[in-house]
Amino acid sequence: ISQKLGLNRTIIRNARSRLSDAGMHFESAIKQIEQDRVKAADLRYELELEKSTIERTREQLNQRAEKLREKETIVLNNVREEARRSLQKQLDATEELLADLRQSGIKEDAEALRHELKRELNEIEGEIGRDTLSGDSHIEPAANVVVGNIYYCKTLKTDGKVDEGPDNQGRYLFKAGILQLWVEPSDLAPPKSNAAERRSASRRHRQMQSDRSSHYTGKASTFRAEINLIGQTADEAMINLDHFLDNAVLANVESVRVVHGKGAGILRSAVDRMLSSDKRIKSHRLGRYGEGDMGVTIATLR
Repeated sequence: ISQKLGLNRTIIRNARSRLSDAGMHFESAIKQIEQDRVKAADLRYELELEKSTIERTREQLNQRAEKLREKETIVLNNVREEARRSLQKQLDATEELLADLRQSGIKEDAEALRHELKRELNEIEGEIGRDTLSGDSHIEPAANVVVGNIYYCKTLKTDGKVDEGPDNQGRYLFKAGILQLWVEPSDLAPPKSNAAERRSASRRHRQMQSDRSSHYTGKASTFRAEINLIGQTADEAMINLDHFLDNAVLANVESVRVVHGKGAGILRSAVDRMLSSDKRIKSHRLGRYGEGDMGVTIATLR
């Protein structure tokens, strides 16, 4: 400091030689404090810059998230509108099928399908235009999320399958048709009670319509009352069995033979569960000796 003030160097050296060790240490401490103060000021300035950068980044991310939510809303509404149009076409086709079946005196199945499709059409029409990202906070989430099971997604407002997860953030990949989204476990709830029945009715109708020309002639003699499910997955087998039972009802047969094989019993158990809850089935049992034993199930239709 004395040098900066222009004091003679000789005087400064003389003064320094007269300073005690304590005085020298104090001067060094003052110098170190000044250096630390300058460093602290620089660090505070850098922190202010980083804080400003973080705030700008957060604002940009919020804007991007808002745009993504808007896009998701548009996509979901488009999907619902497409589903509504598809269901309307199916409903129109059911009316045509009903007209054909009236001539043969068999119309109960077509009437039931028409009502199912009409109800689903009304539900989808009611959902179009809603805020699809608002969620259903009143619905209790699923207790345990299992990959491969069907759940209701409160964000997408639809049933679908959990395909993967959890990721490193604890989220699961939810798929529903062409839609897929990583969601929190709290966003997943047990599937809607009637969703599976509605999908099954719609699927039965489409399959009946596509195959009625080849499988239905109004005579039981043209229908083979047996289906072989061996080699299929449980899901594939249930879809094909459902289709087969529709044709069996239309063909007016009394009983059918379902070949599922013995193996580990997975297909046999799946067939038993489906037939036990199917309203078209009066009773069912495993095959007896000469009928295929435990590899075959015999079902009697109502």
